[in-house]
Amino acid sequence: MGILIKCRCTQNDHPAFFLSSFKPVKVLKGTFRSAHAVINPRKVLVVLQFTFAIILIISTIIILNQIKYAQERESGYNKNNIIYTFMQGDVARNYNVIKQSLVDNGAAVGVTKSMSPITQSWSDSWGFSWQGSTEDDKKLDFIRFSTDGNFMKVMGTSLVEGRDIEV
Repeated sequence: MGILIKCRCTQNDHPAFFLSSFKPVKVLKGTFRSAHAVINPRKVLVVLQFTFAIILIISTIIILNQIKYAQERESGYNKNNIIYTFMQGDVARNYNVIKQSLVDNGAAVGVTKSMSPITQSWSDSWGFSWQGSTEDDKKLDFIRFSTDGNFMKVMGTSLVEGRDIEV
């Protein structure tokens, strides 16, 4: 069962009559102009294309400037001639002898040990409490970075506040 409705339609309201009134050659050549079209779709698409191109160019310039800034900014330590290697085997037990030998032979300007490279964090802890702390303070994550007393001198950095470890 269905409903049949007769409507009052003009030629422009009925899609088949409207589409059959177009001249295919004029439409394909781009010379077709619809009498009812106030905005030309071709112009809209060209404007959108240029808008997106300009946005992408500006975004690329901003990203390049951010990368350049990140590469050239002051990092807070001297990156030149720094080597990080893992302490394996008997190195931990003989650290002081190895350190003194490297400095005495001129192979190294300074030697220090640390838990991880300066740019990475390999250890953290939470659940600490102190006088005046709340339960929310116990949820704070503390980054741990342990070193020996030569770290500040070897890395060429300085403390913002406090004092250096006495050797």
